[in-house]
Amino acid sequence: MTPARLLGTMLLLLLPTPAGASPTADQLLARGIERYGMAQFENSLSFLLHARQRTRDGERLAQIQLYIAANELELGRSDEARAALREALRRDPRLKAPAGVKERLRQMLEEVGGQLLGELEVKGGRPGDELLVDGQRFARLPYRGPLVAGRHLLQVGRMGGRWQRRHVELRPGQTVTATFVTPGVTKPDAEQASGRTSSPESAPASSRLTWPAVAAGSALVCTALGIWLWRSADGDYDRWQTELETWHGLPISSATREPLGRHIGELEDAVRAKEAGAGVLWGVAGGLLVTSVVLLLRRGQRGADERAGDQRAALRPLLGRETGLMLSVRY
Repeated sequence: MTPARLLGTMLLLLLPTPAGASPTADQLLARGIERYGMAQFENSLSFLLHARQRTRDGERLAQIQLYIAANELELGRSDEARAALREALRRDPRLKAPAGVKERLRQMLEEVGGQLLGELEVKGGRPGDELLVDGQRFARLPYRGPLVAGRHLLQVGRMGGRWQRRHVELRPGQTVTATFVTPGVTKPDAEQASGRTSSPESAPASSRLTWPAVAAGSALVCTALGIWLWRSADGDYDRWQTELETWHGLPISSATREPLGRHIGELEDAVRAKEAGAGVLWGVAGGLLVTSVVLLLRRGQRGADERAGDQRAALRPLLGRETGLMLSVRY
């Protein structure tokens, strides 16, 4: 540890704090900014590094990292400054360089942002709804601004109500639009408002054919195929029995006995294979029917949950306060 940084660490003990209390992150950050303005860069870094350990707030950490980068740049450590800026933008993509920092830092922040960030535009939803990114509170609607490149889960809604979800893939320098349904607007109206029109080819599969219907239809097909195979097996069985009775007791030469026995055996194998195939098809049909029933029950439960959420949302203004819990859903 350099003497200047050691001196900065010793100065932490002189902060005006209540008896028995440690300096807060905001106090340490303020002292770090003050030392930066006095060109005491090593001392400023000491305060800022301690401040970083005292908070978990994303925006506050981003501000601390920004001033760490400013000090590193003044000390001639450009690589460390870039690393600190990348961490700052990951914490808060909307971070802007404050007044009082050098123009060189502003340029570096823009350069790092161009390599790390894309732009997200959120359409739909209700004004004031919360926007969560990867489960963390990020902004309120409407929103258009920077976001760290990568794959993200977006959630839009309010506490106690229904939450809409979308996955987006964002690349550096790219603009991605995520469209959510506005409550109270029918789907065709929402598509028209966003400039899109629905067609049979572009409509989602769930709007044309539901999974319970697919499972039930497949069960009927499997049942019909099983019945056909069983009847075919019955025909082969009758043929097998007829040939056995026809050739039973007749004098047969040794040259004829072997191919005749092979023919009778093939008929028996065909009967058993068709009977087994019919049994498998009926088993699959039973599984599909059970699946369709389960899907219908789950859909009914989901609809009941959504109606309950709507009722809570309608009662909230009457109660005059926010109620309800938001459950996190694992995928």
